[in-house]
Amino acid sequence: TTLHLTDIAGEQINFIHGSGATTAVGDDGSATKPQQFMLYQNYPNPFNAETVISFDVREKCHVSLKIFDLLGRLQRSLVAREMEPGSHSVRVNSNALSSGVYLYRIEMGGYSAVRKMVVLD
Repeated sequence: TTLHLTDIAGEQINFIHGSGATTAVGDDGSATKPQQFMLYQNYPNPFNAETVISFDVREKCHVSLKIFDLLGRLQRSLVAREMEPGSHSVRVNSNALSSGVYLYRIEMGGYSAVRKMVVLD
């Protein structure tokens, strides 16, 4: 099944659904690339077992995604590698994270952002 949409810039985007997956495809048939670097709020938040952190990579670059406690101590490094352009997600489980508020920070291609997440028992 293909759904044809036009974005606010007037570009046509085709969403192709099949085999349990949905893919966004641009006019030329290639997967659409994000127009900017972006870090999204994790979902669900708060969480007690698992959450997902999503982010957009505009161009191929090194990506660093880390979780810190409120005292600035590194709790976990989630991503530290070169990544291709596109939309990406990382599943985070609450193992070794006590209940409380944490910050996650991304750095990529000159962009950096911080978001807050809450872990519950």
